[in-house]
Amino acid sequence: MTIYDTHWGIESFHRAIKQVCRICGFMVRDSQALKTRIFGSLQAFVRLEKMRCENRISNWYELQRNLFTLFVRDYIVEILPMLVLLNTHK
Repeated sequence: MTIYDTHWGIESFHRAIKQVCRICGFMVRDSQALKTRIFGSLQAFVRLEKMRCENRISNWYELQRNLFTLFVRDYIVEILPMLVLLNTHK
């Protein structure tokens, strides 16, 4: 393994823990709350990596993308009938 490969692995970890596990997405100043947030983000990353190693997901972003797609689908399924109903009353 080259130095570049090692460096790329570290960069990929940092990107995933920031973007997928939201390690930076909090506004607290209490040290215990910070520790809890960091621990939760690391735990989420380990679970994602375990799922990837077990071939349950192909990459760290897949689960996040699928959750968003399901959310949008559910929203459309709930809202579409109401929009149709509103348009028929014009």
